[in-house]
Amino acid sequence: VSQLFRFEEFGLSKEEKEELERLIVSRPEHFALVCDGLDEGSVDADSFLWRVLQGTRLSGLRVIATSRPCEAVAMLSEEGAFQRHLQMFGFTEENVEGFTKKYLGESQGEKMISELGKHPSLASLMHTPFFALLICEQFKEASKLPSTRTGIFSSLVTRLLQRFMKSRGKRVNFKRLEDVPVELLEKAVE
Repeated sequence: VSQLFRFEEFGLSKEEKEELERLIVSRPEHFALVCDGLDEGSVDADSFLWRVLQGTRLSGLRVIATSRPCEAVAMLSEEGAFQRHLQMFGFTEENVEGFTKKYLGESQGEKMISELGKHPSLASLMHTPFFALLICEQFKEASKLPSTRTGIFSSLVTRLLQRFMKSRGKRVNFKRLEDVPVELLEKAVE
């Protein structure tokens, strides 16, 4: 079990770690393992995780895995390792245009779609609904697109911190992530 979980990341004592391992091994049907980004790690056929996914180890453990298509997932699917297989599809070009215009309004939507033509890396992200929302939200607030992918997340974190400050009745005196006081960032991650 310790091959599967990094208990030290949870700040558990040795005794707590051993107790949790004992519980998982003795009653796996009471636990769920979430593998987010299964394709991003190494899942070889002789690994403990592979055997868990096949159901030959920790039988009864519920596993929820997210992954982009990859060889390991295809092999596990062929072996019947997954009870259900869901495939998510992103927005088509028509969906991107429809979502953008509905979210921003016709004229602002047209303006943003025109701007996207100058930013192919951002335009490709618009096919993922979550990113489409983030990019539209940034455009709505700033009337311009972020210049990089990093800019999307920087803007999101800045807006979240601004909302946090306002909800606490504090004055917001920053517009960019680079201007956020270090003390606030430290407090936000506590």
